[in-house]
Amino acid sequence: MKGVCQSDHIGYDPSTDEVYIEYDRGKDSSLPVVIARGVAAITGKQVEEIPSLYSVVDPDALDSLFGPSSEENDRTLGKVSFEYYNFEITVYASDVVCIDISNADIELDHPRS
Repeated sequence: MKGVCQSDHIGYDPSTDEVYIEYDRGKDSSLPVVIARGVAAITGKQVEEIPSLYSVVDPDALDSLFGPSSEENDRTLGKVSFEYYNFEITVYASDVVCIDISNADIELDHPRS
């Protein structure tokens, strides 16, 4: 699952059966691109082969939701969850995306616990 973001940290938490992506809002692609690339990497597909994020959520609104507030302060609280391509996606204001793979029919590079 390399190459999701330029400076990302990607991991797997077997206790929650989630893949998580930590990204840097200032350096990485937009949040919707990070999500699409993450799902594509998990499924072994190209981004072009999976449905558009627009089919479930407005990507511009998602980017705006976690962008700086009107006072230019970073948002540190909040989360939003939605289903995308049979995954439960949760985006946290702390620049972490969690992708629940517990119901997915995929093979990981390492066994699940």
